[in-house]
Formats: sequence, structure tokens, C-alpha cells
Amino acid sequence: MADLKICGEHGCLEVGFEELYCHSKSLRWGGMSLRVAPLEWQLVANLLIPGKEERVGKILEVLRARGVDAEVLDSVLSRAPPSLERRVLELLDTHL
Repeated sequence: MADLKICGEHGCLEVGFEELYCHSKSLRWGGMSLRVAPLEWQLVANLLIPGKEERVGKILEVLRARGVDAEVLDSVLSRAPPSLERRVLELLDTHL
């Protein structure tokens, strides 16, 4: 994935490749190594996309079970529109 820009009713989230890559995780699957974006980033991105409520709920369930990486969350929220930042913090407070 290259530079990421997602826009929705709360505004836009723009993330450069290097920033996303440095927070991504490497997983082994089927003999391959895959890089995946952290759930904290996926939560914010999916909140911008209409119709992703079910996915947001599942991400919150996993974050509730394993905890939130505060450094990763701070990184993505520093790029999020202020209204979305408040929504993310409310959801995390409710679900954690």
C-alpha cells in the first residue's frame, strides 16, 4: 500500500507510506511474510468509510481483548480530523 488518503463525513485521513510502514506488523501466513496495518489505524480509517460499522465493532472487540498500543493510537490520531479523534476516544473509552 502506498500513500493512503481516506475521506469521509468527518474529514480526511492522510498517511504517508513510511509512517504506516513503521507501525505495521509482520505476520507469517502460508509460508509468506505479510505486513499489516495496526488495528488502531484500521479503526480510524474504517470510521471514515460509510457502511463499515460492523468492521469497527469487530476491531473494537479485538482492541478490548488485547489492549491498545498508545503510541500507535497517538500516531494515527495526530493525523485524524479533530471530530474523528473525539469519536475514536469515546468508542475506546466505552469498549475498553
